Amino acid sequence: MTSRAPSSASGRVWIVDDSLAEAQRTQALLGRFHEVEVLHEGAVLLERLATDPAPDLILLDWQMPGVSGLDTCRFIRELHDEVSLPILMLTVRGSKQDLTDALAVGANDYVAKPYDDAELLARVRTLVRTRQQAVASQRLSSELQFLSESVPVQMFTADPPGAFTWVSRQMVDYFGVPASELLGVGWLNQVHPEDLDAVRQSWLEAVKSERHFEANVRLRHGSRGNYRWHLMRAVPFRESGKKVTKYYGSQADVHAMRETQTQLETRNAELDRFAYMASHDLKAPLRAFASLLQFVEDDLGDGVTASVKENLRLMDTRVARMHLLVDALLSYSRSVNGPRDDVQTLDLEVVIRDVIQLLDNPRHVPINLELPFPRLDCSATGLRQVLQNLLTNAIKYGAPNGEPIDVRTRQVDGSVIIDVIDRGPGIPATQQTRVWELFQRMTDDPTSSGIGLAIVRGTVHRMGGTVALESTEGQGARFSVRLPTSPR
Repeated sequence: MTSRAPSSASGRVWIVDDSLAEAQRTQALLGRFHEVEVLHEGAVLLERLATDPAPDLILLDWQMPGVSGLDTCRFIRELHDEVSLPILMLTVRGSKQDLTDALAVGANDYVAKPYDDAELLARVRTLVRTRQQAVASQRLSSELQFLSESVPVQMFTADPPGAFTWVSRQMVDYFGVPASELLGVGWLNQVHPEDLDAVRQSWLEAVKSERHFEANVRLRHGSRGNYRWHLMRAVPFRESGKKVTKYYGSQADVHAMRETQTQLETRNAELDRFAYMASHDLKAPLRAFASLLQFVEDDLGDGVTASVKENLRLMDTRVARMHLLVDALLSYSRSVNGPRDDVQTLDLEVVIRDVIQLLDNPRHVPINLELPFPRLDCSATGLRQVLQNLLTNAIKYGAPNGEPIDVRTRQVDGSVIIDVIDRGPGIPATQQTRVWELFQRMTDDPTSSGIGLAIVRGTVHRMGGTVALESTEGQGARFSVRLPTSPR
C-alpha cells in the first residue's frame, strides 16, 4: 500500500509494521510530506530490498511475527550501512536497554510508541535529508572520480600545508607507486631535486596569499626513470566562501611542448643571426652599387643623354628600394624575435609626444591627443616602434588632405587600448585581413615596404598584446593596440 505525497514531497519512506492500524496512522502522518509505502513483514522487506531501489528511510517496528524488527535490522546492515539506508525503530519497548540494543544492531534512531507526531516528523525529516545529502555527495564523488579518470591530466587535492589528500589514477600510473606513497608530502619525493625548493616556496606564497598556485616542475616518470616537465596548478577551495580548507589541483605533462618551444627559440635565434648577416652581406654590395652609379653619372657629366640619365635614375631608385626592403626585413625580424629586456614603467603621453616629434610630417597634419593617458609597463622600444609605424601610415595614407588624426586610450580589464584614428579613405573590407601580411602594399607608393603593419603586429604580440583594425571604406580607419598594463 503506497500513498503519494504532494509534488513538494521529499523522499521515499517504507513503513514496516504488522499492525494495520498503526501502519495506516503513521502513513497518514508522513504521507503529507513524503512518498510512503507500507509493508507488514520483515521478510517481505528483505525481498523488496533485494529487487527494488532502496528508499530514503525505513521505519521498522520491533515486534513482528516471523523475523523480528531487530533481526531484520541486523540483516539489512550486512548489505547497507547507516548512511546509505537509515533505519528508525518504532516500538512500545522504551527502556534504555532496548535503545542500546536497537543502536547496537545498526538502527540510526529510536522512537517509542505512542509517539509524538511533531517529534516523529522531525526525526524522519532529518534522517531523510541526511540520506539524500549522502547520496548526492556519493553521486558527485563518483562523477568526479569518473571525470578525473577521463581527462588526460593528473589530478589531486591537497590541504593548505601542501599535503596531498587524494590523487587520481593517472597520477598513480605516471609515478608507478601506490597512492599511499603520494599522499601527505610523499609526492615531493618525485620532484626533481633542482626544482624542489622553488616548488615549496611557490606553494607557501600561494597559501599565504590564498591565491592560485602555478609552477613548472620536473617530475620523475615511474617506469622510465627520467624527469618530465609538468605544469602544476592548484586553486583554493573556500569553506562557505570564507576560509580556504583545501586545494584542487592538476598536473599536465608539457615536456614535449617545452622541447618544441626550446627548438623554436633556437631556430628563431638562428634566423635572427641570419637576418643580421644577410643584411650586412646585402647592404655592402648595395652601397657599392649606389656609389658606382654616382661615379658613372659624375664621369658622364653634362654629356649624358636624357635616356641614359633616366636609366641611371631608375637604377638608383631600385637600389634605394632594395635598401628599404632590407631595413624593413631587419625591423620585422626584431619585432618577432627581438628581446623584451627593456620593459619599464612608461608615461604613455610622454612616449606619444616623443614619437610625434620624430615623425616625418611635412604637411603638418594635426595629431590630437585625448588626455589623460595612463601609465603602463611594457617595452619602450617596442611601443615607440608600433606608434611610429601607425602614425606614419595615418599621415601618409589616412590624411590625404591634411585631415586631423586622433590618438586616444581606454582601460579595459587590466589592459590599455591605444586607438589611432584617421579620417582618410579607409580600407576596403576585402583587404583588411591582408594588411597584416608581409609585402602587402595597399598603394603604389614606392617608399612603402609593405612590412610596416606586419612589424606592428609582430611587436604587439611579442609584448603580450593584440592589434585590430576597424574601417569602413570612405570613412577612415581605427587601429587599436591592446596591451596588458603589466607584462605577462
